[in-house]
Amino acid sequence: GHGQGRSPRRTVDDLRRGWFVTLPPGHPLVDEFAARLSALPDQDRPRPDPVFTLRAFRRPA
Repeated sequence: GHGQGRSPRRTVDDLRRGWFVTLPPGHPLVDEFAARLSALPDQDRPRPDPVFTLRAFRRPA
């Protein structure tokens, strides 16, 4: 994720226009998530980029 940190207001806008393919516009959860995001403070302050860790597991030979 570099550059993925979003503000709550921007995320709500993207959510409503169908940016997230798992929740298409009109999906029942869109309004619920939008309401929860709208309740967060500092609506225009971008949040930090997510940090991911990649791990690999192998079976012992």
